[in-house]
Amino acid sequence: MRFPSLPVPEGDTDRSYPAQRRRRRRHDDDTPQGGVVPLPGADASFSPRFGQIPHKPPRRHPHPHSPPLSFGSKAARLTFAQSTLALLLLCILSLPLVSSAPNCLRFADSDSINQLFIDGGPGTKVHLCPSKLYRLSGTIVFTAADQELATAGYPTGAERATIRVEGSEVTAIQGDCRRCARVGVRSMVIDGNRRKKGRGIVDTGGLVVLGGNEGQTITDCKIRDPRGFTAIHYREGDKLSCTGAVIEKNEIGPVGDEYDPKVDGPDPELSELGRPLAAGLSMACKDSVVRDNTFIDNTDASIVLYCSPGTVVSGNRISARKASAMAGILMVDLTPWNGDYTGTIVKGNTIDAASRTIRVGIGLGSAVWSDDVETVLKGGTVQANTLKGKWMGYGIAAAGLQGWTVKDNFDEAGHQGKRSARCFDEPINPDPMAFMYTKSSITESTFQSGFEDHIFQYAVCIDGTEDSKAAAAAKPIEDSRGRKQVPAQAKGAKGKAKAGSGPAGAGAGAGAKDNSLEEQQKQAKLGLPVLAPGPGPAAKAGKAPVKAGAKLHVPLSDDEDPEDDSGSTGLAKVADFDTGSEVLDGALLFSQLRMIDAIESLGRRMAGRLDEVGSGSGGAGGVGGVGGGPSSTAIPALRTRIEALEGRQHSLLEITSSLRTTMQKWHTALSSSDNVAHKTLHSILSLLPLPGSGSSEGDPDTQALLEAIRSGSTHDVSSDSQRDELRARVQAQAQRERARALPSVGGGWVGVLGKGLGGCGVALAGWAGWRRWRGRRGVKVM
Repeated sequence: MRFPSLPVPEGDTDRSYPAQRRRRRRHDDDTPQGGVVPLPGADASFSPRFGQIPHKPPRRHPHPHSPPLSFGSKAARLTFAQSTLALLLLCILSLPLVSSAPNCLRFADSDSINQLFIDGGPGTKVHLCPSKLYRLSGTIVFTAADQELATAGYPTGAERATIRVEGSEVTAIQGDCRRCARVGVRSMVIDGNRRKKGRGIVDTGGLVVLGGNEGQTITDCKIRDPRGFTAIHYREGDKLSCTGAVIEKNEIGPVGDEYDPKVDGPDPELSELGRPLAAGLSMACKDSVVRDNTFIDNTDASIVLYCSPGTVVSGNRISARKASAMAGILMVDLTPWNGDYTGTIVKGNTIDAASRTIRVGIGLGSAVWSDDVETVLKGGTVQANTLKGKWMGYGIAAAGLQGWTVKDNFDEAGHQGKRSARCFDEPINPDPMAFMYTKSSITESTFQSGFEDHIFQYAVCIDGTEDSKAAAAAKPIEDSRGRKQVPAQAKGAKGKAKAGSGPAGAGAGAGAKDNSLEEQQKQAKLGLPVLAPGPGPAAKAGKAPVKAGAKLHVPLSDDEDPEDDSGSTGLAKVADFDTGSEVLDGALLFSQLRMIDAIESLGRRMAGRLDEVGSGSGGAGGVGGVGGGPSSTAIPALRTRIEALEGRQHSLLEITSSLRTTMQKWHTALSSSDNVAHKTLHSILSLLPLPGSGSSEGDPDTQALLEAIRSGSTHDVSSDSQRDELRARVQAQAQRERARALPSVGGGWVGVLGKGLGGCGVALAGWAGWRRWRGRRGVKVM
């Protein structure tokens, strides 16, 4: 049935007549309401259900002053496009902010890092946070190809992350497996903690052990204090498969301890305390590159090449500053390539014996390191290296070679050394020199001019002639009056002053007691001036009067240099304190300088009094004579004051020793507390659920432990048994969630870009749905 056109009710502007609404409004019977329009010719009593058509009242827009827009209208489409474009532009501009957020592993130990490598597989890069310290209870082990351990952002200075060995292991990083191709360590500080943990006795491996594969790198790292025999060890592999390693721009040292026969016995290899010597780099990898590294205080040899055919060692700097070294670069081993050094090139390196002895700068052939004069090594090149420093032993020593080239090397060093008890009786090695070889044992080789022909064995047996204290000499220190005071270590033992030099009775007076030799030595060790002996027979007889203007003479101590003129007017040397604290050292030095100033002032006053006595007596009477005047009381007073100063210094040294002991105990307790805090924090963090994992929500025991930790009611969480229990309970699930969330920690721009675009897509979809819903509200249904 089709209805005819109906008149529009008065005041109604909507000409559409939608379908009947589900709920009808009740109206007054007399007045039609709700838009009910009677049909033409219909009875007034006609039921609205059959004779009337309900009319929908006009829809009210939320904003009465702006008419509704259809979603399909041009204005609506333009507004939607503009809003979408603005949101997309905002997402793109926010990508740099997302990418700039640090993406690193904040809390980790060897177990969690190893789990990341295991779960991540090939190509996993674990990036640690800059400037953070990570304590290792075990060894970090690479498990697949192209894995990397580095500091996020690859810094090269103090911002590098530090990993420190705290457990019983001596190896911090190991990557010599068959699958470990192209693994790398970059921008790290690796501390073997030898100063605290001591030498390795049972396990003497390297601090970083790589090799057995191709393309492994160590770059921009600082490696120090290994407990084993070397800082870096590149193994040749089971089938001599190590090749293409790169070691560049690293700082290696200090490494090892100096060998002391009194402590370690006649053979450093058999020391009951562990091997004291350690090398910087032990290289058994062919076709590799070792360049632009710095080696400082490596007590064995800085670089040891185990054949390594095709390897180039260039641009490295080797120096001995606070510890002597057996050698700079050694090429003395027959294994593992049967003495084949073909293509091995050592060029452009600098070896500097700056303040400690380097016994052999560059050693070529087995005779340098042993008594083996029959082994022949083949085919190496040593070229354009520089030897410098005043404490060099033998510059280049060579024997037992075939097909070698040694040329264009420069020697700017001073050569010194003396035979030790370790040297053989036969043959007797010559004195240290720049270039030395055994010509009869070298064939088909080219050597530069300047080499001297000598028969030798075990050239590294010599000891340095420098005094150990003199090598560690500090710069002259200026006192409060601007005078330079040279520390005791800087003066060495160049000469010894004769006892009693100067006038016999220069410091004597009537009634004064003579200083014994023991008292003089004691005063010299304490840095106090040593007064001359009492008046001798000549003084008593009046044959050695003090002339007008005579100065008080203070003889030098046994290790004083009589030719050194530091402006200290004959005072004894200033002691070099080493309490373990720079603050205490400075305070002691300042106190000692003040005492020396007081003693000098007393000396000047005494000299003035002596001048007065000499001028008053006209030279007729001796100082030691009866009725010597004021000097008879000045000398005892001076001695009394000196004894008081000596007592004060003794007390100061005792207090310092007590403070040092207390500080060491405090440091030990602090270190232990720090370790406990770190382990406790790590245990708590391993219990916390990762975002979205809910790993511990269903574990009532874990929840109870967490509540106990938060409330502080449990105190033994950091114990070994409790920590192992917590770790065993949640470690597996937490590490799987972590590895799933971060399959490659520090994934770079690809992961960041994917996350950003995904977020932008979700935002755009939500925005488009909302705009469409708003537009549909304005559509008119016919």
